Parts: sequence; C-alpha cells; structure tokens
Amino acid sequence: LIPALLSFLKRCPRDSSEQYLTLLVLNNLSIPTQNKRLIALEFGGAKTLGRLLCEDPGCHLLVIIIVNLTFGDDKLNRDLLTMSGTSSQQVVSGDESNRERSFLSCGGDVQLVDSLGYALLLASLTTEQ
Repeated sequence: LIPALLSFLKRCPRDSSEQYLTLLVLNNLSIPTQNKRLIALEFGGAKTLGRLLCEDPGCHLLVIIIVNLTFGDDKLNRDLLTMSGTSSQQVVSGDESNRERSFLSCGGDVQLVDSLGYALLLASLTTEQ
C-alpha cells in the first residue's frame, strides 16, 4: 500500500482532493513505529515528501507526516540526517520561482533537511523578498 500511495502522490495535482486524501492515509500510516522506516527510507518517502514540501512549503499535512516519521526513532533520524546527496545552496533574493529552482537544482536529490530548511526560509521572508 505504501509504495502505491507514494507513487500516486507524485502524480496528484497540487491542492487536489486526491492529494489531500492520499496525504491523510499516509499520515495515518506514518504513526505506527513499525511503518516509519519503511515509509521514510525503504520506500523513498522522505525523498518524495521532501520534494513535495519544496514544491508546496505551505502544505501542513506534509509537515505533519514528516514529524510523525521522525518522532521517537533516533536511529531513523540519524539515518535521515546522514543520507548522501545533500548539498544545498540557498538563495534569498529574487522571486519565489527563482529561489525554488536554485534550491532544487543544487545537485543531488532533495533531502528532508534541505526541504525543511527551504520551507523555513520561505516562511521567514517578507512579501517584498
């Protein structure tokens, strides 16, 4: 079920009812301890959710799922932090699409820490920036 949900989530239109329902189901599945590692690492959920968070930093359900996945599993948290391919270069000037493109094209896969950093960066900017 988890691989099918993650695959479907990649194809869902942003802010669609399909995306919302898929995220709700994934949220429920991300709570049990035995599912956390499966979703985050074995099925590539951290990468998928991180990419989606960069595309839509205001999606609260994505952040809730990420919190669920990382809550209470120190080994999983260490594994997520040490995943290879993280080299982000943040841009704080220019319009939003340029910031996103620069952040996402920094080489390697978008990782969870990069995604959270990007969402935090956007949240801290003023509307003029």
